[in-house]
Amino acid sequence: MAEEDALRALTNCPPCILSLEKGLELMRESGEPMEFGVFIIQGVFKGFW
Repeated sequence: MAEEDALRALTNCPPCILSLEKGLELMRESGEPMEFGVFIIQGVFKGFW
C-alpha cells in the first residue's frame, strides 16, 4: 500500500519527479547504494514534508 501511495505521489507531481531525479543524482555522486524501495523514496524527499 505504501509503495502504491509513493508511486501515485510521484506520477501525479511533476516537480516531485524532478526532485526524485535530483535526489538520485546526489545519491549516486555520494556513492550511496542505489537500492529502490519506499525507504529510499522517503530519504530522497526528507525535508520536503
